[in-house]
Amino acid sequence: MNKPIYSYSDWYDGKVYLETGAIIISKTEKAIKAQLGDFSEDTIKKIQSKQKEIFDTKCSAKLIEFKNVFRGRFKKSEAKELLLNREIEDNRKILFFNPISELRFKNRTFSFPTDDLVIMREYLNNQIIKGEKYYGFVHSPNFKFPYQRLTDNFVYVRVTFDYYNWLKEFWNRLKLKSDTKNSKENSKIQKPIKVESKSDRIKVKVIALICIYNNVHITRVNCDEIAAKYHYTEKTSGEGLFQDYQKFSTTNGRIKLAGESKVKCNNRIKLIEVASLHLKGKAKEHAIKDIQTLEKAIADYDWKSEK
Repeated sequence: MNKPIYSYSDWYDGKVYLETGAIIISKTEKAIKAQLGDFSEDTIKKIQSKQKEIFDTKCSAKLIEFKNVFRGRFKKSEAKELLLNREIEDNRKILFFNPISELRFKNRTFSFPTDDLVIMREYLNNQIIKGEKYYGFVHSPNFKFPYQRLTDNFVYVRVTFDYYNWLKEFWNRLKLKSDTKNSKENSKIQKPIKVESKSDRIKVKVIALICIYNNVHITRVNCDEIAAKYHYTEKTSGEGLFQDYQKFSTTNGRIKLAGESKVKCNNRIKLIEVASLHLKGKAKEHAIKDIQTLEKAIADYDWKSEK
């Protein structure tokens, strides 16, 4: 092995930079590029350890910032579950949308050019999903000409991924607290309500939705039996329940807009809201998510095209 040319201090003091890091070309000063072979093996390990420390420190600070901003918004919100669910969905899109099909992607405060997005997606795939840890793009904090934008973009991806997972854990803690608090009430609601008259019965469409969210499959064999549990004993009740089950059994069947009027779509939200009162745990979460998805779709839809 050749004798090392440079020391750790040469790199850390910014006298040289590793060839693995991108730089900004200066018209007045020339940066000295060093190859890995220009350092001893121990020095390379020390540099790589420092690169990881620099990157992780930036990520930790930015993650704390994201969390604090959300906590402030969450504290003030009058629709906490809706805010949290939307924040989770927004960050999922940030991480997993296809940058090739989008010319510009607007995130929290600024837009990324498409070329940057492609590189950021490669970082997500290689560094996070595949776990190929690499910090060669990180420069010493004392180097004068780093292409800082590259590191900042990678910090943004890393932090967004960690923030996304933190939000999901936040959601689970929130739901666990809510489910524990309301377990007795929900267990009572879960049972079919005793009624005094036909007008007090739960609507058949709502029964179908309750069964769907609880993963209870309705067939022509058992539809009459299930309908009877909810006090529907008419000859055609079971078939009507089966037809409503078929209509709503897919996600598209519950949240589609095309071919429907705005009034009908809003009525569908009301049906799911009523069904959610008879659910608990993950079944209730699923219903709430469908309500939020449908509400957003209704708000964004071009209803003029349906006239």
